Amino acid sequence: MKILLIAGHGDGDPGAIGNNYKECTLTRNFIQEVYNLSSEFSEELELTLYDTSKDCYKENKKGNIVDFSKYDYTIEIHFNSFSDTSAHGSEILMHTDQKVTFERSFLAEMEKLGFTNRGLKLRDDLLNMNIARKQNANYCLVEVCFISSKADMDRYIASTKNIFKSFLTTLEETFNLASSHFYRVQCGAFKSKQNAINYKKELSEKYGLDCFVVEVN
Repeated sequence: MKILLIAGHGDGDPGAIGNNYKECTLTRNFIQEVYNLSSEFSEELELTLYDTSKDCYKENKKGNIVDFSKYDYTIEIHFNSFSDTSAHGSEILMHTDQKVTFERSFLAEMEKLGFTNRGLKLRDDLLNMNIARKQNANYCLVEVCFISSKADMDRYIASTKNIFKSFLTTLEETFNLASSHFYRVQCGAFKSKQNAINYKKELSEKYGLDCFVVEVN
């Protein structure tokens, strides 16, 4: 599964500014940290970072058109802003004629982390989005939260690792990618080693489970 991650703004455009943060810095940190963390997730998940020294919007506008069709999905990261600093929450923008996949699930994960779910917004007036659709490529723009909201930004900074993990987990689950995670199940604890061995044998013979006995202090 080939995913292109784009950090919004940059190349002289700071994007929104609020609470001592610049949007262009936050978006680049987001995609870089997700990329770094992706090695702990499915090997089927292949992430590519759009050149962070450039502004994808500016490049497309100049005619340096991105070939979005090389990727199964393109996700552009932004942080929202509004003059009313009480505005808060997460939302995702996608084209009106595109099938919903990862978007609602990720918003639900953000909601679990305390962010207001502002929902999915259908648009057909964004440059990168429209170029992607003309190439028959899937694209969405994630507004992580409001840079203009102190509460949102405090929550974001406190939750970054969980947000990045949720982002990658949602991609894995949405696109049915083989997970690299394994989970251990403990079936019992015994004072007698022989009782533990007998129970292991029962689980193996009766249920075909691959079991082992571990001595713990």
